Amino acid sequence: MEALQKPSNATDVKKTESGPAEVSGGVPEPISPYDRPDPDEIYRQDKQDAIDVRKDMLREAKDQIIHDKQSDKKRTVTDKISGVVTIGKTTVKAVAAQGHSVVEGAVRGAQAAKEQKMFNRAFKDLSGKEDVKASYHCKFVDGSEDTHSGDWFITDKSIAFVGAKIKERIPYDLLASFEPVGSPVRVHLYTTDKRVWQLIEVGANCPGHNDEPPYSVALTWLDHMWRRKTTVPNPAATYSTS
Repeated sequence: MEALQKPSNATDVKKTESGPAEVSGGVPEPISPYDRPDPDEIYRQDKQDAIDVRKDMLREAKDQIIHDKQSDKKRTVTDKISGVVTIGKTTVKAVAAQGHSVVEGAVRGAQAAKEQKMFNRAFKDLSGKEDVKASYHCKFVDGSEDTHSGDWFITDKSIAFVGAKIKERIPYDLLASFEPVGSPVRVHLYTTDKRVWQLIEVGANCPGHNDEPPYSVALTWLDHMWRRKTTVPNPAATYSTS
């Protein structure tokens, strides 16, 4: 069983019988804003970059064809064959890149639909009212240091946890701050009622995060969504002064 970790800036953590641990004193102040785009914006930029690369490849192949036609009489049979092979390789690379982009888009779309369906099933009264941005499988460490496996959802309006023994939703106006803590990293999510939700073993439900740890991608999402929906620092929170 993993030991309960003390928040980095708060004065103390109290054990509770169930639910999240309680924080004595103030909760940690919000960390600095993430200065990178949210994952959707990064994906859109990567997709546009891939389109630009394909265009450059096809333009290169076209220019090569025009050049070969203009100098055709001066070229040997070997040169001509070499040129055709080069053009073919360039075209194949461009088509392959396009195919990869289409497949990746389809995978992302299918996963997004699955995540939305899971959220809607857990919170039926919110079906069609919240847009799930990402979900992560993880373990929630409650106030008695027991762990509960489930999924962590990040939507445009809240964060939520769903598992066999837990179903909780926290609107962004009740979120005071968050931070990654320790090694291995666990995510601490502090609420305005001085509780800390501790998440461990955060893993991506959807592939495609490259080499970045899933918890880091999750916190990027959370930072963007949270700051769009509420005032930061949260005026309803009591922050530590240390």
